Amino acid sequence: MHKTTPPLPIDTDTPFERHRVDPRRTDLHPHLVSALRDRDLATFSEIPSNPGFADLVRDLAVLYPHPDSGPDGLTLLHARDGSPGAGQLGFTDSELLPHTERSCLPRPPHLLMLMCLTPAHHGGESVLIDGRAVAEELSLAFPETWSALSAPRTAHQHRTDGHPVQHRRTQPMVVP
Repeated sequence: MHKTTPPLPIDTDTPFERHRVDPRRTDLHPHLVSALRDRDLATFSEIPSNPGFADLVRDLAVLYPHPDSGPDGLTLLHARDGSPGAGQLGFTDSELLPHTERSCLPRPPHLLMLMCLTPAHHGGESVLIDGRAVAEELSLAFPETWSALSAPRTAHQHRTDGHPVQHRRTQPMVVP
């Protein structure tokens, strides 16, 4: 008789485990939709391949076009050679500060899905921020700022590679 080591207990107190959905479920689509509606976040592992992930994405929504996406519609983020251009920091191994994907567009995507193909040897953490909670706190703590950000024709400025970039939006930056 061979002695086996029992599996390590899963720490269900981590955000990843608290929001886990099993992708092998036969009722995955309605379960995933329910989890996203109720908790705004769903995590999963064991997606077998890029095509399997692309199929899962297409079951939930239309794949959003991205200038760097491949023929399957997925955008592979990995460190590239050379200096990154404006808005290309995601294609480096540098830290990314919290941001909204594709916020330069009038209608940014409402659903963001990430698949990790190869875990990082160091770093690699993803910081997720509850936008609704931030908006609620901002509206309560700083009503004037909230008013300005939720007004039409809002402009904001940030720096990319040390150069200021200004965005003018016809739609509000945030929607109450």
